[in-house]
Amino acid sequence: MFVEIDVARAREHISIKELAIRTGIKYTTLLDKLNGRSEFTRIEMLKIQKAFSTKVPLDQLFYTEDEPA
Repeated sequence: MFVEIDVARAREHISIKELAIRTGIKYTTLLDKLNGRSEFTRIEMLKIQKAFSTKVPLDQLFYTEDEPA
């Protein structure tokens, strides 16, 4: 659902489990949010952005195809 998060994870070889550890977000909660079952809070978004060494803008990192152009 969040393509740029997947791209950033692949670029840095970070699993979802590792992302959960780096951000302090429970693994199952992170999976639910990545799959669109619930929404990220602003603080969680910032933690995810900070987990990657390459700083991708939040609007790009959390863009979904569901959003209007």
